Amino acid sequence: MMSRCEKKPDIALDEVVDRLWPYDGPHTPETVAAAARAVSGLVRYLNNATRQSAVPDAPSVHRVLAEVETAVFRLPQLLSQLQSAAERLVFNPTLYDDREDRVAANTAAELAENLRFACTDARVLGIQLNTAAQCSVHLGNEDPARPHEGGDRS
Repeated sequence: MMSRCEKKPDIALDEVVDRLWPYDGPHTPETVAAAARAVSGLVRYLNNATRQSAVPDAPSVHRVLAEVETAVFRLPQLLSQLQSAAERLVFNPTLYDDREDRVAANTAAELAENLRFACTDARVLGIQLNTAAQCSVHLGNEDPARPHEGGDRS
């Protein structure tokens, strides 16, 4: 068994994801919720790892930023599809609001509207992250053993 400090072998992350959540399904409420939990867990991991020494140089910052940018660019589709699901809930006769003093259809409509706003905000965030990545891609760090041969260092 590998200790937490040992380097883990390179793994094909796309294969791991495809094994746990095949792109073509089956798609169930349980598998979709599990995928969302995994995203949350990975963001938690990144939050912890990036406050330590896991991003020691410019290329490391760029690699993480570029992957986060890709994920954020995919969010508007997800949020739009959740918005459509919320809009369908408005007409579901079995829908209820557990607060009991509210009309469930109105709560579903409010949910859909908030998801529409979130979709717009995610698009803006994606653009901002892309702009940041366009900066980070140009940064590097000198090797102390080699003289500098790049552009302006200031």
